[in-house]
Amino acid sequence: MQPYFDPLVTAYKSITGAVQQNSTLNMFVAASDDYNEAFLVLESDGGGEKAYPMEKSAGGFFVPIKAEERGLFFYFFIINGERYGASENLKLAKGSLKNFQLSVYAEDFTTPEFLKGGLIYQIFPDRFCKVGEKPIKNGKIKRYDWGGMPTYKNEKGEVLNNEFFGGNFDGIRSKTDYLKSLGVTTVYLNPISEAYSSHRYDTGDYLTPDMQLGTEKELKEMLSELKKAGIKAIFDGVYNHTGADSLYFNRYG
Repeated sequence: MQPYFDPLVTAYKSITGAVQQNSTLNMFVAASDDYNEAFLVLESDGGGEKAYPMEKSAGGFFVPIKAEERGLFFYFFIINGERYGASENLKLAKGSLKNFQLSVYAEDFTTPEFLKGGLIYQIFPDRFCKVGEKPIKNGKIKRYDWGGMPTYKNEKGEVLNNEFFGGNFDGIRSKTDYLKSLGVTTVYLNPISEAYSSHRYDTGDYLTPDMQLGTEKELKEMLSELKKAGIKAIFDGVYNHTGADSLYFNRYG
């Protein structure tokens, strides 16, 4: 049979998901007796790589790995001299250049108590709830058909993500009782900083809430209302990258 590996099943990867620093991770690849040699190759993000020889065992190959360093890692397998990476559905694929991912978190990290046993509700601010009208900057399109289908590509075939339906802080605040009735203990908000796109992952200014969502005062009022209801808020802070048309790059002047 062809080699087989599934990172979401503990029989193949003993710890699914992220791994705690200094824990031991057991990796197993199922393979027939026709395969006689295998290596797991682990690459650090932006760093070097290390090949771990896998021991041939009943039904395949096995190797234990101690996650000594925290960070982001990628891995693939070399089996009988051939590269095996990840398929689109995260199974093993011969010749694939796509790697599997391994995240190692700090040994002393603990999950905040308020998250344990709680219910998190994710909110995409522009589409959750709208109360009143907010100003919109040039270059952005305001949609008045709440619940309509956003345009994926314009007539030129460009993906601009510049249509806004008007969801805002006041809208979220107005839904506090609804969220509480669902048993929500934490809301997770997609980015709220000023940005060009409706998803707001192309941050324009980290220190300013997007005017289409509301003012800083309205943001604080929303948070205060949620707090009264016993609901905490988590912001999606995007600090890995910013938008080209931003305070930091100002691509278009």
